[in-house]
Amino acid sequence: WLFHDVVLPLSSLMPHIMATVLKDVANYSFSSSSADSNKDSVLKMKDFHCWKSAFLLELRLITTQATTGERTQSRVEIFAHLGAADSERCVASKIMTNSMCRLVVSAKGQGGYGGRKIWEGGYDLVLQSVEGAINEYISQRDQCCGEVERE
Repeated sequence: WLFHDVVLPLSSLMPHIMATVLKDVANYSFSSSSADSNKDSVLKMKDFHCWKSAFLLELRLITTQATTGERTQSRVEIFAHLGAADSERCVASKIMTNSMCRLVVSAKGQGGYGGRKIWEGGYDLVLQSVEGAINEYISQRDQCCGEVERE
């Protein structure tokens, strides 16, 4: 998300986003019945680290095959950072004006299946949660993906 020329309450924006994400992830668990009805999946929070303008969330997607009872686990790490134009750690900060700030949410996890394990492993949930937390602010969503694109 790119916030243009608006005065944001930065001191309360990131804590609000963090609290919303924590609440949504803690309350979320699901059974997958979409493409493969032979699997049950549960999303669990492993770690949550927060700083003044960033957080790192580590989630586990535990999948159980209904027919065999075999359990697999995949890990997804989600990092979010709210950066200003003067931040060296903010993506594309050199092309931002002084009155802009950017919220970047990225995920890392097992590849394959078109990134399905990353999306189902909590990335989609966190994006929706962040969207809900900042929907009252004026923003333009700036989305880009490397190899992984959501279908």
